[in-house]
Amino acid sequence: MPYLFGVLNPDKTKEADRHNNQWLGPATLGIEITSDEFKPRCGLGNIDPQHPVGGVGGCSSAIEDALTFLLPLSGTRIVTQRQDKDSFGAMAVLMLRKQGKENRIDKMLVSWVGAMDRLGFASARDKYPELSDHFDGVETNAMNKIANDIELWPEIATKVEMIASILCHEMPREEMGHIASLARRSNNDFPFTMYGEVAFIEAPGQYSSARTWASRRFKVAIIVDPEFRTGQTGRQRRWTIVRQDGVFDRSGCEHAIHAAEAKARGITVKQLQEEGLSCGGPANIISCPQGLGREGQLSDDKLIAIVRAHLESGVVT
Repeated sequence: MPYLFGVLNPDKTKEADRHNNQWLGPATLGIEITSDEFKPRCGLGNIDPQHPVGGVGGCSSAIEDALTFLLPLSGTRIVTQRQDKDSFGAMAVLMLRKQGKENRIDKMLVSWVGAMDRLGFASARDKYPELSDHFDGVETNAMNKIANDIELWPEIATKVEMIASILCHEMPREEMGHIASLARRSNNDFPFTMYGEVAFIEAPGQYSSARTWASRRFKVAIIVDPEFRTGQTGRQRRWTIVRQDGVFDRSGCEHAIHAAEAKARGITVKQLQEEGLSCGGPANIISCPQGLGREGQLSDDKLIAIVRAHLESGVVT
């Protein structure tokens, strides 16, 4: 394998510091590194078109940008903060290109993964029907399961190799179908409560599944996972806000959350951002910071009130 692949530990602990110090440095390339603590320590830069400084993401994603990004030298450490199919897919694309297999990569699948990551499934389906019609979900559902499951596939290099085999159509369809089936819930619905037109869903241990499920059904939804896995063994209460295209003042909501968080902590918004305590995400998502010691101070009621206000305002950003 031409590169070393790793995931940074977002926890505010000495163990996390030791782990991250081993991965960060002048020979490190970042993939979707959003932390102001980590970005300057990725000496070879950061592939992150969705989280630019000063605004929400554009019309590309990490896996798509990896198709044209200048290939780093063999032995480079490539790291991410996000264990999802976009980040691991970007690693897989870089590896395949380095191995001389660029022509075997399914560029349409890359585009579809990127579209779903930027927009969410429902909005990506509506905006790119030609891509949605081309794939039945087996490939991307298998990629989701591989990316998210650290029990079955604890090694990052294994995840990257498996996703690479899907991108090149080297994994048998029966195997992809089996992997995808492992992620299916016996009950396809998550319990939810409506606050106006905002859905609130608490889904212990089901963060990604609940977010995907909610994005297809509600204009705006808040998903809370009180058992979200962080680092190697930690757990935190993690929330995310997901919207459909054409609704909701996303920018205003993020600014309001930052102001409320800073006030609750007795610090400024600038300090909140400098200490890695700000929220963020691509165009249709706002997520709280990940990692032990970074948990938000806002109550569910306060978060719901802020989100409702920015949906009911009628402003769309």
